[in-house]
Amino acid sequence: MYFLKAGGALDDGIAASQPIFDFVIREMKSLKVIACLGKVSFEGAMRFLGSNADWISYRYAQSPIIVDKYLVFGLAHPGYWGSYQRLPSGNQEERFHAMKGDWRKMARALAKHTHC
Repeated sequence: MYFLKAGGALDDGIAASQPIFDFVIREMKSLKVIACLGKVSFEGAMRFLGSNADWISYRYAQSPIIVDKYLVFGLAHPGYWGSYQRLPSGNQEERFHAMKGDWRKMARALAKHTHC
């Protein structure tokens, strides 16, 4: 799942992404997991799914939220700004390892929730 950039405001990108999100949900009938890379994609997905879940709560809890039939993960965006926000006091290597740990936690949660 990805979100488009449109105009200068984040809400413009979220609104522009609605048709793509709707298409994915409609056409990928076996979709069970949505991984959101960054605040904008998490907030957009939550808005589209009708949830008011808070990015910060789920990002720092490092646990998925279940919305409808979907397991939704809020992860740090792998770009510079997202990795910086993931671990502001760390250096780039420490941030990378923290994010790598996030993905490992997601893999464990997937195994638990989807019986992979």
